[in-house]
Amino acid sequence: MLLKTLGSILSVLIMLVLLLAATGCGGEKASVPEGWSHGALATVGPGHYEDGDQKVEYKGKWWPDHQFPQSSGQSITYSDKPGDTFRFAFNGSAITYVFTQALNRGIAEVKIDGGAAVRINQYSRATQWQTKQRFGGLSSGNHTLEVRVSGEKDPASGGLFVDLDAFDVEP
Repeated sequence: MLLKTLGSILSVLIMLVLLLAATGCGGEKASVPEGWSHGALATVGPGHYEDGDQKVEYKGKWWPDHQFPQSSGQSITYSDKPGDTFRFAFNGSAITYVFTQALNRGIAEVKIDGGAAVRINQYSRATQWQTKQRFGGLSSGNHTLEVRVSGEKDPASGGLFVDLDAFDVEP
């Protein structure tokens, strides 16, 4: 009888741990709160910036995940909630957006300085780490890049996920 009771308690505890992990509570993954993650958007100069850099501002439910050694800094941050957005202010003449293409990826909408959206289909049958999309030809100076989860996907994709691996800013 005691073993049966302990077995039931253990089963409930395992289910609770799995539920917490699936919802992002506890452990490595944690949701960035609703609304922009910082106050004023800080502008950075030329260089390489990872998804976890404090200069990247997230709005919505983004998940930082540190289990991908193939990514630029061994982490990516992702969301599949339509409308979730991240932005990054930089001083330069070009920026490269680094992301992952995979089976569960959707379409990202990228804007620079509030201009027309460039749609990037992040779907791929085979995972493509550190995929790069360069935005050049900008006037030298301050710019803001914004990436939004469009809520749309390639028909073959199994999800709507959009991610950030890194940025490279050129002078």
